[in-house]
Amino acid sequence: MRVSGVTISFLDIPAGTDAAFAQWCDHDHVPEIVSLPAVAAGRRYFASPDLLARRASQGHVLDGGKGRYCSTYLLSGDLDVARAQIAERAKALIAAGRTFPGREVVFSKMYRLTGVYKSSRVEVGDEAVPYLGHQGIQVAFGEVTNPANARTATAWWDEFHYPDMLSVPGWLAALKFEPVGEEGLGKFMHLFLLDRPPEEAHVELQKVVQGWRRAGRSPSPNGIYRRSIAAPFALVTPNGTAR
Repeated sequence: MRVSGVTISFLDIPAGTDAAFAQWCDHDHVPEIVSLPAVAAGRRYFASPDLLARRASQGHVLDGGKGRYCSTYLLSGDLDVARAQIAERAKALIAAGRTFPGREVVFSKMYRLTGVYKSSRVEVGDEAVPYLGHQGIQVAFGEVTNPANARTATAWWDEFHYPDMLSVPGWLAALKFEPVGEEGLGKFMHLFLLDRPPEEAHVELQKVVQGWRRAGRSPSPNGIYRRSIAAPFALVTPNGTAR
């Protein structure tokens, strides 16, 4: 299935309920959502205390360590249809009492896929990139300070920042998204796929960041792009309990 978008959610659960939450996700909620015709895949992620400490944030809803859990659902086809299918299924699950007690959704939104980027190590075609196996992700949200500079910011990402990021060991591929209904307004989500544990990928990144800055390759030219948060998460395998 060709991926056209994603629904991403960040949430928290009561302390001590991680095992029960994993059971609910793997044996109830995730299968129900992934079985929908418009949903191509579902994945879960978790931010350990170490990964929470590696977040870089400038006034985002995830500040203060919120949203330790992250879930993504890759979507195919018409995103309005996908939204309606997910909403209908969620309503039915709520009516049946099949929700997780105390679960707090900190942030949830649907995004349209607008760009696919990959490391030189990746041989698959662009349509296969969202399905690449990985050990974690880094989610980055940001916006162009002036929408008139959106094209310039995109050129910087395409010509400098994506190639630089994907040359770092552990940084496998990147997916660029814009929020559905707000396309063209200079708001972006970047989803990096990591093929090393996120902690290791971050160590590798820190080795080269200062060099990019000295070379004028980062941050964006004249501050035209403002990142609100970059947050790493580790992949939670099915039936796995986050630690």
